[in-house]
Amino acid sequence: MWSEARDGKTRYIERYTDFVTGKQRRVSVTLKGKDTPQNRRIASDLLRLKIAKQPMQSDTLGALYESYIAYQTETVKASTISRNKRALAKMVDLLGKDAHLERLTVGYVINKLMSMDCSNITRNEYIKRTKAMFNYGLTMGIHNNHALSTIPYLPTPTTKKERIADKYLEPEEATKLLDYFASHNLWRWYHMTKIMLLSGLRSGELIALNDEDVGEKYINVNKTYDPVNKVTTSTKTTTSTRQVFIQKDLAEEIRIYRMWRREENFRNGISTPLFVSQRNGKHIHYYSFNKTLREVSESILGRSVTTHTLRHTHASLLLANGISIDEISRRLGHANSEVTREVYLHVTEKLKEKDNEKLADLKII
Repeated sequence: MWSEARDGKTRYIERYTDFVTGKQRRVSVTLKGKDTPQNRRIASDLLRLKIAKQPMQSDTLGALYESYIAYQTETVKASTISRNKRALAKMVDLLGKDAHLERLTVGYVINKLMSMDCSNITRNEYIKRTKAMFNYGLTMGIHNNHALSTIPYLPTPTTKKERIADKYLEPEEATKLLDYFASHNLWRWYHMTKIMLLSGLRSGELIALNDEDVGEKYINVNKTYDPVNKVTTSTKTTTSTRQVFIQKDLAEEIRIYRMWRREENFRNGISTPLFVSQRNGKHIHYYSFNKTLREVSESILGRSVTTHTLRHTHASLLLANGISIDEISRRLGHANSEVTREVYLHVTEKLKEKDNEKLADLKII
């Protein structure tokens, strides 16, 4: 500790080492009067209290982010880490990496989120991933701010029923989408779209398939393609590893697709073990497929469709044909899917409405 005289007062300064970063920091206290032994004792006690109360580097949002990503590196797949890093890095920039976790409030987080130029649907995605990080911090004892686990999701402009309806295509919409691809000779996207509609595969699962994985009776799903890190990895969950039964219409589509693919590969002079591939024989670029689906669907259907919409459409078509929710969950590789159940309830409601329409003008006697 050292002192500095200032206009009848004395300023006492002490250095200390941050135990996390190892960096030198300092605190100070100013007392009236000269530098006397009594004042030095008082100043020494006050400085010790100040140092004890200083937020350590581990209490900051930036430190929590680094710890959380390091933890995820050891526990989750690379694709999940990449997705979380992008979202959480943006939140750290938004809230400030030096923000002290104990001082963060729900109101502050919400106000910062509202300053972002995006929809509430996107903001809710940020809330979801940020709350997971805050909960990790609580579990690991990095902070004790339980309020951060209560950040509410923001209202979205559409009702829940409308949002569910947007998760899948009606049969006529699916046909319209396929007809567009066919009429514009976009055969690669046509076949991928139809196979997904008829199988319920995730896009990463389809892209990762080797030709030998597609047999006469079953598609053996045991891996997925990570487009961010450009690697083939294990399936999303243990229930995702499964055999998907090949029904008649799917078998016919696979047969037609393989004929087209053989001609395409011969034309481009390639040989590849992949079931679907680019013209150079490498893995299909997921983002190209998704971008094409979005642009075409917005143009001809008036709403955006993603590869996951095709998966939910498969579920809705099975539901409409009397297949049970449990059977569909097993086919899709879900342990317990709330989305599938929501789609089920919505489709069931629509079927009831159609039944009522049939009965409305029916003369039984």
